[in-house]
Amino acid sequence: MINILIVDDEESVSEITKIFLEKTGLFNATCEISAKNAIEMLKTNIFDAVVSDYEMPGLNGIEFLKTVRKSGNNIPFIIFTGRSREDVVIEALNCGVDSYIQKGGDLKSQFAELTHRIITSVEKKRAENELIFANEYNKCLIEAHVDPLVTIDCDGIIDDVNNSMEDMALCGRSSLIGKPFCDLFTKPAEVREALNLVLNNEELSDYPLYLKSEDGPAIPVLLFATLYHTGQSSLKGNSKVKGIFAELHYAGDNPDAKKSGKTKFSTDFYMDLIMHDIKNAICTGFGYCEVLSEIKNYDTEGEKYLEKTLGCFKRIERTLNCVKCLKSINSVDFSPKSVSLDEIMDEEISCYTNNTINYNRCGAYVMADSLLGSVFENIFGNAVKYGNFETKINVITRDLGDSVLIAVEDNSSGMPPEIIKDFSEGKYVRDKPCGHDGLGLFIISSLVSRYGGSVSARERVKGEPWSGTTIYLTLKKGAPEVLENEDIANEATRA
Repeated sequence: MINILIVDDEESVSEITKIFLEKTGLFNATCEISAKNAIEMLKTNIFDAVVSDYEMPGLNGIEFLKTVRKSGNNIPFIIFTGRSREDVVIEALNCGVDSYIQKGGDLKSQFAELTHRIITSVEKKRAENELIFANEYNKCLIEAHVDPLVTIDCDGIIDDVNNSMEDMALCGRSSLIGKPFCDLFTKPAEVREALNLVLNNEELSDYPLYLKSEDGPAIPVLLFATLYHTGQSSLKGNSKVKGIFAELHYAGDNPDAKKSGKTKFSTDFYMDLIMHDIKNAICTGFGYCEVLSEIKNYDTEGEKYLEKTLGCFKRIERTLNCVKCLKSINSVDFSPKSVSLDEIMDEEISCYTNNTINYNRCGAYVMADSLLGSVFENIFGNAVKYGNFETKINVITRDLGDSVLIAVEDNSSGMPPEIIKDFSEGKYVRDKPCGHDGLGLFIISSLVSRYGGSVSARERVKGEPWSGTTIYLTLKKGAPEVLENEDIANEATRA
């Protein structure tokens, strides 16, 4: 029996992964939602392998892996995530990850692949030396990736390619391996110069090239390239460069993109986060459906998994709403208008029939726009995420003269302290959100800032982060006034 530690901040993903792995009869799986807690568990418990998500609050999967490796623990470590960005694959490779699997596609095939990777990783760790093992997991990594990837040795010769690269180059792997990488392009000398930059510890991003094509005109592509090292030694400061890890993207009608050897890889960051959430929700949703189909007596147990399944698809709906909101934030000019807070609250509260949300109508109007509802949709959704269907939410308003204070408190398990700190300091407006957990907070912060207001968060009960979270918003007052009798309004909102 193989003992597995599954680490994912989304309990539903951990649960469905545990169910499918243990159904094989080969595994005992233990779930943990915090990478920090998992590190402590690895010190006191014996596991044969770790299966970890990438996007997690506190420590992400790569940071978790680095900590484990620096402690001297060489346990097989598999990253199982919806994140498809190549920089994650590259960093995982450089940190000595054993395998990288992208969520999505047929569920049974996906978990069959995970099962195979776990068994293979454990067997290799037990039986093979580090060099052979490093070559094998490098190959697994590039084959797991959906974009065209190439590994190149220090002399510029192609070591390996994945299926997507075969499709782009219109020739098979056997024809590509052993060939000079620069010979694939219309200007070999330019590519050779670019690879020399990488070997000198530069990092290429969005480097425009033309890929040769025997059947038609040259294909405009963008090259991203960086060094990769042999296994774990890179963590000890004496790493040996194994070669270059390169990825190609179709440049479409824009082959003249500016060259930049030092800029970060230009991916659509928010779409990457959104796809992570959607893939997780679809994966767990169909997983619960699979469990439902095998239940002979569809009673209480069946209803439990049906409720979980519906929850997954509601998460998809919420994520798609985030897509719409993000698009609007970036494309719609802000034209402030007076918006009824009561009407917005009534509409958003009606979407949470399984939760108790207390709100005393106050008649307040605030300066905002049609996206104001997204602020409260994400605040309420965040509270439910850190709690459950029993989470209770109180919305309290107060007239501050030229503005309106809105406090939203919940009795969930509480937002992690580090997220509260970053959120209150405005990090989610200045910077990109840290993982899919930051997407909703980014929308909240961006919209409140757009309205000229302020937002912060703190523990509902000071010193007790597990008791829930309170989010405070201040928005400029609109017309008409809150109430003619302000004392009555204040008394009503405090009730």
